[in-house]
Amino acid sequence: MNHLQKLYKHLPTEAVEVVFKFINDFNITLRITSSRKTKLGDYMPPHKNSKSHKISVNGNLPPDFFLVVFIHELAHLMVWHNFKRAASPHGKEWKAFYGELIRDFLNNKCFNEEMNELLYKFSFKPKATFASDHNLWKYLKKISQPESNNIYIGDLPEGAMFTIPSGRLFQKEAKIRTRYRCKCVKTKRWFLFHPLAEIYPLSVMENQLCLVS
Repeated sequence: MNHLQKLYKHLPTEAVEVVFKFINDFNITLRITSSRKTKLGDYMPPHKNSKSHKISVNGNLPPDFFLVVFIHELAHLMVWHNFKRAASPHGKEWKAFYGELIRDFLNNKCFNEEMNELLYKFSFKPKATFASDHNLWKYLKKISQPESNNIYIGDLPEGAMFTIPSGRLFQKEAKIRTRYRCKCVKTKRWFLFHPLAEIYPLSVMENQLCLVS
């Protein structure tokens, strides 16, 4: 399978020629890896033993997700190309390149309509992690895990009961700045949960039973 065929396998069709041009123009070695728990992609600049830029992206990602990760790493390449080590990894220079690249790909109609709306907003205040934009992250999770019914603590009403994978039972309380304050029912201790923490909500009947007991 040649490079172009690999791109068609992992990218939205409309993005293949655009990505292929970047690969050729900047001498990029694109490595498509198996799933990695700690990262979705990475970038390595050229060094004395290699003159090519290296970008890796997890190969298990759906096309729209794969592309937005590639653009994230491409922005790192642009920072290195223009500033070398004079700019911080996710500083203002990287944010400017990332936002501009996203809008360029949007203008080339490389994403679907739902992704367009989410990414356009994200492009003006891009962050190092997609989870900083709750709606974008929920969409990326949905397309990468279509068989699962992900429910997040941010979706629950205040006062609702939920459990976490360990089995501990909590009650959701008010939001404090960016996180939700929740009480462990057994220990009465308070914990802070990110809005995108995946949880298992209790049914209305189970909620009522917990409140009575």
